[in-house]
Amino acid sequence: MRRFTLIIGVTLTLLLSILSCTTELPPAQSYKLQPETTEQTIELKLPFKDNHEPEGIMPMGETVNHPPPKGHPGIDFQWSYKEAEIIVSLDGVVGDMITEVSPVDGDTIDIITVVTGNFGVMYEVVDLSSFNPNLQIGDELVAGMILGYPQPIPSSTWRMIHWGFGKVFENTGRVASPEGVITNYYWDWLCPMGYFTESERLRLERIWVTASYGEKDEFPNLCNGYYE
Repeated sequence: MRRFTLIIGVTLTLLLSILSCTTELPPAQSYKLQPETTEQTIELKLPFKDNHEPEGIMPMGETVNHPPPKGHPGIDFQWSYKEAEIIVSLDGVVGDMITEVSPVDGDTIDIITVVTGNFGVMYEVVDLSSFNPNLQIGDELVAGMILGYPQPIPSSTWRMIHWGFGKVFENTGRVASPEGVITNYYWDWLCPMGYFTESERLRLERIWVTASYGEKDEFPNLCNGYYE
């Protein structure tokens, strides 16, 4: 009986060893973590609620719709409906507000920069006035506050928010952008993956697995190319 038990134990050990070799998964993409400094620690949240997770995502660094070498300087979260509430990702102060008109339906698009120390988050939303009618530069925002809804996508029935993260610098020289717009801050865009809380990063990676995006073969990651 003792010898029989020993044989079973050895056999199970060998089987487990074989299974561990045959089921080994390829490593997940590694992201640049935020520098470990005493200057500032960023803990980003996703700009949408659990009950409004996006159905589509255009990742950072794609160059199909945005020119190389850098490509897309943010992440577009996409929905097949309008009522996905866009929320603040990080406590901060409103540093810039720009208003544009949607070429799709003439709706007002508000582009909001929220500054947190040396970092910033940019949101593009519609219906800001329904949630924050008196919002202005200098106002403090708290993570989770509703900003608005996603804007319409040209030649599509879907909607989206362009969402960007990076380091911000005061535009002391009042230099205009290529589009002729003078803002209070200019950007050094960063891949946000190393700045999310761990739970939010894992949540976004889960969403990305099934998210609709037609160029995943060429741009398989949430941050590609220049922004990897």
